[in-house]
Amino acid sequence: MIVGFTPGSEIDVIGRLVAPELSDRLGQRVVLDNRSGAGGTVAGAIAATASPDGYTLFLNSVAHAASAALYPKLPYNAETAFAPVSLICELPFVLMASPKFPPNSVKELIEVAFAHVGLEWEKYVWQDPALIRPANQRWKAFNRGDGPGARRRPRPARTDAFRRPGRIACGS
Repeated sequence: MIVGFTPGSEIDVIGRLVAPELSDRLGQRVVLDNRSGAGGTVAGAIAATASPDGYTLFLNSVAHAASAALYPKLPYNAETAFAPVSLICELPFVLMASPKFPPNSVKELIEVAFAHVGLEWEKYVWQDPALIRPANQRWKAFNRGDGPGARRRPRPARTDAFRRPGRIACGS
């Protein structure tokens, strides 16, 4: 099973939970092969060119659907290179911050953000592990136009967000 994200990511954990049951049902061992990069498109390219013998599965997230829109020159056709097998799960989004972070709700976060547009808002940093992830796309939409313009910082997102009052993180 080719997994489009790093070991320990949400998608990897799902793969590790599903693999033993899948192994039992198929009567052969299912091995995870993590090939992270470009929001799952590195793994997608490997899966798309794998022999169509029924022995390769590709586990990805909603980022797979976004790839076609975000990357104009994918090494595969996201619509035709794969046959859907199953929806394994749905993951909620969670907005996280230190208890010392002044806003206590999304409404208050928006109020603080727009009250501190520009350089003052720059002290707040949005953290998430990948540009293509839905959480990052939502933050981009929040920052668009007259948005506050908080900087994006790749990992460490979740643990750092709890240690530092100016960090905001989102994940599943």
